[in-house]
Amino acid sequence: MRRQDIQLLAHARQGDTAARCEAGRRYLLGLDGFPRHIATGIDYLSHPDVRGLPQAVQIITESLPLQDIIDLHQEDSLA
Repeated sequence: MRRQDIQLLAHARQGDTAARCEAGRRYLLGLDGFPRHIATGIDYLSHPDVRGLPQAVQIITESLPLQDIIDLHQEDSLA
């Protein structure tokens, strides 16, 4: 993992909502040095600080197939 990736995760853990959304997106899609790990991506995107934000909802709906959204109980993101 690159230094920038580690810094992104540190910012996300410190409460930066944009960093949480970006980390969640990268985990959902397996991008930029992040392994594809859907559970971790959902954890970042469903954190109370970002849950319901238009950006987080959009990432979930654009990154996952409908069946995965249903299986992961993320139907609220479809509303």
